[in-house]
Amino acid sequence: MADSVLSKELLEELGSKGGGDLIVERKKKDKKEFLPPPLKKRKLTKKERLRLEKLAEKRKKAVNRKHILASIEANAITPDERALMMASGRRGQKKSKKQTLKDDLQRVNM
Repeated sequence: MADSVLSKELLEELGSKGGGDLIVERKKKDKKEFLPPPLKKRKLTKKERLRLEKLAEKRKKAVNRKHILASIEANAITPDERALMMASGRRGQKKSKKQTLKDDLQRVNM
């Protein structure tokens, strides 16, 4: 019946493959992802802004503290070196012979 209604040229143009009913497939539209409209950022109040600044400052100080503690640990003196040092309260005092000999022995044994 389709042959009698449509001419051969029209069937060829539409892409019919001989004798059967003409079926035309519908083209599918590309589905676009639904994106919600961008929200307007409201202006922060002074209190909120100060809280955020304080939080950022705390984080910055924590990172800085880690670096400082790492450098202190890397440059720390050993207990042997600390034993050779003299307390600041003993500055200006004269050492006895026994104390001088003890200190000299410690230096030699290092």
